[in-house]
Amino acid sequence: MALRWSVRTGLALLLAAALTEKLFAEVLWLDPLPAGTQSPYPGLGGNFTLASATGPTSLSDYQGKVVLLFFGYTFCPDICPTTLTVLGHVLQTLGDTELDNVQVLFISLDPERDLPQRMAEYSAFFHPKIRGLTGTAAQIAQVAKQYGVLYQAVSAPDSALGYSVDHSGVMYLLGWDGGAVALIQHGSPADEVLKIVREVLARQVGQPRSGKDERLHNMDQVLTFEREVGPQDHFIPLVVRMKLDLAGARIHLADWQVLAEDDRQLLVELQIGDSAQGRHYFNALRELLISANRGVIGQFEPASAAVTDWLKEVEPESIVMFKVRTGIHGDWRALTRFQRYLLCHAARKNDVTLNRQIVAEIPALELLEP
Repeated sequence: MALRWSVRTGLALLLAAALTEKLFAEVLWLDPLPAGTQSPYPGLGGNFTLASATGPTSLSDYQGKVVLLFFGYTFCPDICPTTLTVLGHVLQTLGDTELDNVQVLFISLDPERDLPQRMAEYSAFFHPKIRGLTGTAAQIAQVAKQYGVLYQAVSAPDSALGYSVDHSGVMYLLGWDGGAVALIQHGSPADEVLKIVREVLARQVGQPRSGKDERLHNMDQVLTFEREVGPQDHFIPLVVRMKLDLAGARIHLADWQVLAEDDRQLLVELQIGDSAQGRHYFNALRELLISANRGVIGQFEPASAAVTDWLKEVEPESIVMFKVRTGIHGDWRALTRFQRYLLCHAARKNDVTLNRQIVAEIPALELLEP
């Protein structure tokens, strides 16, 4: 079996290798594009039809679902069983509704030995929802080329098996329309893969399939008084500015202005609950700005409770004094993280109009008239 390689689609492997080097720590996010939009990685992926134990199976059969795609073979001694164990754990952990919207496909790179029934039995050992696919040597070579997969048969004269198959170990996370939204490196822990899958589910499942996304001015996280200012590219929304602080990122208004509306929406919606999600946010932002031909973004220490008032559980003295001075009343403990951020932002600006606007956004606060 010859080494299969496509320079055009080999970009996927180069990007995967970069996950452990300069570009990204765990995962490369690819922006989930609206239907009909040309992918920034046009050589990566595409529909295919292969054989399963129950008959021909196409990627398009799972349109509307999030698909995890992995290439390997059943006699694989290391990468395949460890990766499939991780994927099985992810599927086992998902809730029923989540599971209905996820499919794992395991494609053989050893079609000579991996017949459909063997693929079905091997895949089901890890989880019933992992579907094993195989085909002719030519079919497998074509699908591998589409996804930039490297593989090569290696003679093993001292083994009863006769040969092994060296191959790349990237997991491809595909959105509801079959387009790649993330490449996940081999060795990523199950909890991290689960988090990524859930983020993609939250962004894509239930979205309109027409490609008409919710726009920035319709999103609840963007404050009412911000939506009324218009046009939206004259400022960076406060919810994004908070997330930039959490991610340790600094951008200019000009950076925000060059981003497409869908990219801005993504930056509003991505959640940051811990440091790992903060890194994902920074990486997603960097990739978006690279695509927009912007320079390197500023990086600094992410916000932490040790030095950031709005992350403190105990109300800072400066906020107590600000509330007394401005007539704002409300329990700090009843505020969300973003609401605390808004209150601290108002204290820094010390603007009467802004105070009223922010208090109007936070039900737990009230402004007493003098």
